[in-house]
Amino acid sequence: PDSPRPRAFSQNGGSAIIKAGISEQADWSLSIKNDAAAEVYNAAGIGIVISHSWYGQNNSGKTLANGVYEYTASAKNPAGLTASFRGRLKLDNSLPAVKVSSPIAYEEISGIWDIIGTVSGTNFSSYRFEYSTNTQTPQWQAISSSSTPVIDGILANWDTKILPNGNYILRLV
Repeated sequence: PDSPRPRAFSQNGGSAIIKAGISEQADWSLSIKNDAAAEVYNAAGIGIVISHSWYGQNNSGKTLANGVYEYTASAKNPAGLTASFRGRLKLDNSLPAVKVSSPIAYEEISGIWDIIGTVSGTNFSSYRFEYSTNTQTPQWQAISSSSTPVIDGILANWDTKILPNGNYILRLV
């Protein structure tokens, strides 16, 4: 189905993922157009899944301007039958970039652990890293906070030696 409201993303460590399942092996193509209906990016592949990350650049790698872009993804099976879907994406580089690289979900950690990631962006002001043991009604406990942007670096040092063994939820706000 077509997306009624554009999904926003930022090139500051982000991308838009365009993904759809196909019922059988097919050649697929992706076209992204600007508000003047000029194609600014395209990609193609073969498979039972259309899956592509767009980083807000044209095919030459040039960063594109903020705005709403329309995409069309099409698939054609060996019998020549085609299907397509459309959507809109909003490129907005004023959005903050937020990414945790380590630890990954369900990773077992112990001792003093460096939490690695990115927090930055045009309107960045600060961040907090917190943990909780309860998924139903989290009681968040501070790990660290800062007003300094970080790009692929240490967001926090978490001393887990003082915590009982178990599962923990991390959040970055």
